[in-house]
Amino acid sequence: MGKDAAAIIRSIDPSAKIISPSAHGPTMATWFDSYVAAGGAANFDIVNAHLRGKGSTNSSPEAFLTMYNDVTAELSKRNLTQLPIWDDEYGIKQNQLTDPDELAGFVARSLALRAGVGVQRQYIYTWDGGSLLGLQGNESGTAWDVVAGWILNHSISPCVAGGTVYTCNVDNGLIVWDTAQSCHNGSCTTSKYTYPTAYRYETDLNGTKTQLGAGTVAIGYKPIFLTAN
Repeated sequence: MGKDAAAIIRSIDPSAKIISPSAHGPTMATWFDSYVAAGGAANFDIVNAHLRGKGSTNSSPEAFLTMYNDVTAELSKRNLTQLPIWDDEYGIKQNQLTDPDELAGFVARSLALRAGVGVQRQYIYTWDGGSLLGLQGNESGTAWDVVAGWILNHSISPCVAGGTVYTCNVDNGLIVWDTAQSCHNGSCTTSKYTYPTAYRYETDLNGTKTQLGAGTVAIGYKPIFLTAN
């Protein structure tokens, strides 16, 4: 089917880009590998995957990194590392998170992590799927817009962990959060982060920008963006 579809599409539009079947992280080494071994790589131009965390681990945005490593390992094995990677389905699942602040933080961290490794496109599952799972019209949608504003037209490096603290270097700032923190009923715990002296301002997931204090800043489940200007 893939071979026939690719032939038909390319006969109509030789410049068309075709995405691969959508594997999940662990299945890259099983059925996706078998598809490639059978000649399937000739049928696609973009590697497409569902990079949400496996099972209950999906409640942690950083579980994406394990799924992404499964993808890159498979592409290295099959000499397909030159192909771009898309994530066409991720998001929180039913009953995994319910706190609005944590849902917003989940979205923000997920977006930054994927941008950091160079995933060219990422798609939220059920953007308008209701008050918890969807992003439309709530704090999660606002967080998506704000973080997109931090990284669009900028370069971002892979996010790295120092203990429970993740940092993502952007060409004009630093995204930072602490996975050990949590939120409940409008209140979020924080830890103190000693920030580089070049930074003078922080922006939160509502887009509110405030001047930094002396030497440390409170960080929590929800990322903040540190900038010089």
